Amino acid sequence: MKKRLFIFTILMLVFAPLYVNAASVTTTLNCPQSAKQSSVVTCTIIAKPVGGNLKGLQANIKITNGTYQSLTVGSGWTSYSNSASGFSFGRAAATTAQTTVGTLKVKMPASGNMTVSLTNVSGSDNNYATLSSNSPSKTIKVQSNVNTLSSLSINGVNITPVFNSNTTNYTATVDAPNITINALATDSKAKVSGTGKKNLNYGTNTFNIVVTSESGMTKTYTIKVTRPDGRSTNNNLKSLSTSQGTISFNKNTTTYN
Repeated sequence: MKKRLFIFTILMLVFAPLYVNAASVTTTLNCPQSAKQSSVVTCTIIAKPVGGNLKGLQANIKITNGTYQSLTVGSGWTSYSNSASGFSFGRAAATTAQTTVGTLKVKMPASGNMTVSLTNVSGSDNNYATLSSNSPSKTIKVQSNVNTLSSLSINGVNITPVFNSNTTNYTATVDAPNITINALATDSKAKVSGTGKKNLNYGTNTFNIVVTSESGMTKTYTIKVTRPDGRSTNNNLKSLSTSQGTISFNKNTTTYN
């Protein structure tokens, strides 16, 4: 009887299904798409348990063409290890909701793109079972500092000197009540203001065309447009008389008795 029971137990162990933890954790890196050169950007590490709960998270940190600054543990989390190479954080109480695990600060390069990645990411639940996870990665582009114009013109009018993107001051003479200024930025991500239809006063009119780069740097191009004043300056009387009496009129004499 004991021998049969022993055989039965062995069979149960051999053919019993193995326990598989179907739960996992989805890890996300929220970073800006672009940033100024050499600036410090913030990436938020977010984790969401799927099909279970989350009590711990660990990962390696990889930064390409950038510099690690710091990693601050999120609310409700405790740091077991924390360095430029990676982290291991845990919670006092497991959660089934999405949670901010930490805030990663990284310095941008002077040019090019920076890539921030989490590798070998894994979580654990309240039973210390391992939760598989994805390995998120984000690329952040250095914003362009280009703030020049590729063209600048006035409809039907020549400007002096001939346009050059490095020349910022121009003049023109226009015998008309208005003009239209046209300008095109060298970089498609730059913004241009000060163009369009402009009314002209007699004399010198100053117009500023401002180019703002993607990173916020500005350059101002100035056009001084002179509108000649061809109006008559003759303000003399041709004649002056009274209904009674006589005066000796002279256009240059302004006082009479």
